[in-house]
Amino acid sequence: MNWKDFIVELENGLFGERFSDAELANKIGVDRVTIWQIRNGKKQYIQQNTKGKFEKAFSIRINDDDFENLQIIQRTDLPSNHELTSTKSRIEVRGNYLLGAVSAGRAQLLDYEDKAIEDIDYPIDTCFWYSIDKQNGDSMYPLLCENDKVLIDRNLSKRSIKEMDIVVVFWGNSYAAVKLFGRSETDANILVFHSANIMVPPIILHKDKCEYFKVVLIKKV
Repeated sequence: MNWKDFIVELENGLFGERFSDAELANKIGVDRVTIWQIRNGKKQYIQQNTKGKFEKAFSIRINDDDFENLQIIQRTDLPSNHELTSTKSRIEVRGNYLLGAVSAGRAQLLDYEDKAIEDIDYPIDTCFWYSIDKQNGDSMYPLLCENDKVLIDRNLSKRSIKEMDIVVVFWGNSYAAVKLFGRSETDANILVFHSANIMVPPIILHKDKCEYFKVVLIKKV
């Protein structure tokens, strides 16, 4: 059993209680996106801090030296934190998670393990912040500057995204960029992600090889 299988088993009642993604995230003390990423195979390697939250939540020990063959050991000497995370006692957290940093250029997504919470209140299950990192270029200047924050909505229909809307696009092995959306004039399957600086070549991707989400809010530094 790997981490992906473990999440599925937990949600299906491995220890007697069934969970949705949001309920499991609340019990463990991580954000819902982390659960979604693990369950969908986007995260194979789990940091020790996150693993410790799983162990505390379910009074277990997890040996993941072989991440394709987790060893789950029940503990009787650790108290469960069920009481702390029950619906009646849980304090509602307002705001949207800041997931990581994206660049205007071709760069790997910087994924924050411990997600901060921004105080603007959008739907927490679908809207997430990213901060702008210009380490790999500032080709979106002056629209976006370093440390600006952009809020994406994963639930918006792709049909609502128009030419030159600002989007965050994800592709390949954890690559991401913030760009201006466009489509090829000759091939409906090809998407063209432009920079604000017209001297910078666009990123051209097949529509089936990437995910992209509209920026619905910009928070300037």
